[in-house]
Amino acid sequence: MLTDAEIDAIAQNHLGQTSDVELLYCEKRSNPDGIYFIANRLVDPYIGSGGFFVDRVSGEVWNFNSGQLFGEGLDYWLNWYAEGWRPGNYRLVVHDVNDPLGFARLLVKHSTTYLVREVENGVVWRRSVLYDENTVLRRLKTLPCTFGLPAELMSKVLPALRTGLVSVDYSHAGPMRQYSWRPEDNTTEQLGPQWEEPG
Repeated sequence: MLTDAEIDAIAQNHLGQTSDVELLYCEKRSNPDGIYFIANRLVDPYIGSGGFFVDRVSGEVWNFNSGQLFGEGLDYWLNWYAEGWRPGNYRLVVHDVNDPLGFARLLVKHSTTYLVREVENGVVWRRSVLYDENTVLRRLKTLPCTFGLPAELMSKVLPALRTGLVSVDYSHAGPMRQYSWRPEDNTTEQLGPQWEEPG
């Protein structure tokens, strides 16, 4: 367990060693255990920052944006991190399906998307496309199959998945892969639907 002084040192390191940052507020929290900080950059203010939390057990820094705090609130996001969720993308692998239509309807209900990369006017573009029931059902014909979901969506659909709709496993996939806009840098497999990455 980290002391308050060790947490403060982590917070200072997180902010960087510049003199134009001031800590405006800190609050000790017990569940999860740690300290929540709000900081401001004097020259170039943090626009949209919702502060950050330093976990007393791991020393991990959890960042928030103002939209998160305005929407669900700090307690929601602290609990979300404490449950083990992390920002970024998750890879949901479906191994077996008990209710294909129910699973398809769940993804459609939550406006799940997949990424399509295509060449237009000599440039590779990417766009998000909403899943429809038929697309999900077609994908379920070849198992295992993978769906890419943003972390917030993954945490919302997981309880429904655990009711027996499907047999799945999931893992944190990190940020989206970078790609080149130049067509000559892309193979055929890198164009078209990119099933594992959320849009």
